[in-house]
Amino acid sequence: MAGFPLALIKGILLLSASLLCTALLLRWWLGTSHALARVLALAGGLLVIVFSFLDIWFTLKSVTGFVERDLLLRYSNTTRHGAAVGWRIVLTVVYTALALLPARRWLSFLLVPVWLLLLGTFSWTSHASAMAGTGALLLDWLHFVAGAAWIGVILTAGLAVNVWSDRERLLRMMEAVSTTGLTCVVLILLSGTVSSLFHVAEPERFFGSPYSWALGVKILLVLITVGIAAVNRFKFLPQLRANGDSSGLRRSLIIESILLVAVFAATGVLTTSSLPHGEDFPGLQENVNRLLNHLWR
Repeated sequence: MAGFPLALIKGILLLSASLLCTALLLRWWLGTSHALARVLALAGGLLVIVFSFLDIWFTLKSVTGFVERDLLLRYSNTTRHGAAVGWRIVLTVVYTALALLPARRWLSFLLVPVWLLLLGTFSWTSHASAMAGTGALLLDWLHFVAGAAWIGVILTAGLAVNVWSDRERLLRMMEAVSTTGLTCVVLILLSGTVSSLFHVAEPERFFGSPYSWALGVKILLVLITVGIAAVNRFKFLPQLRANGDSSGLRRSLIIESILLVAVFAATGVLTTSSLPHGEDFPGLQENVNRLLNHLWR
């Protein structure tokens, strides 16, 4: 029963990090909705802190069956996971405190690196990082950054209410959203494809495993979301340019946001699924060679 709470916690943590990105974009990119940006920053920060504690608690509960204060403190102080959560909480407090300050352009130059480091705490304890070190950690981090930025710009566009009444400003915003979304999709597909090579090189273990099912659902959701984003870019955005009609675009953004939340939920399941290989799992290069040999047989 502990697997579902952990998967839910991971998904909410990643979504909360995206809310921090949304708060940043609303205030320092669009220069609008300052009150909403503060609310999102505070809500996202509190969610990250609370669910980071729950992440530790349910992890211990799933392994030992019980949680005591001494065990909780020892785990937090002596494990990689505990250190990652500790740094995540510190970075979240710093980010939230900065985001609540009066708007200054220089603040964005502090908030962006703090947010990127915060996402790095997730990658530091990822499956790929544990198996293959720094290269895999950076790849996983890039995957998280692209995903969080994608949903961040979509939520920003949907919540920037006053921009939707200004056709020219709306058009500029949606063109930027479309370009950012396309860039994020490319990064997600490339990093996700390379990351999958850490696992599929042992097909007999991989296919049919809970991990492969979770990955398959996530890929399907991403592809559907990409399809919706393509409709935005090639149908609704030209309509906005031609006659100012934004009704279809707004409905499509809502659907895209819901699908991206579902992608984060699938990511939560994926990150808590058992790895589909043995303890003697080899490095990426050997995995690629194994996979190619298997396909060519």
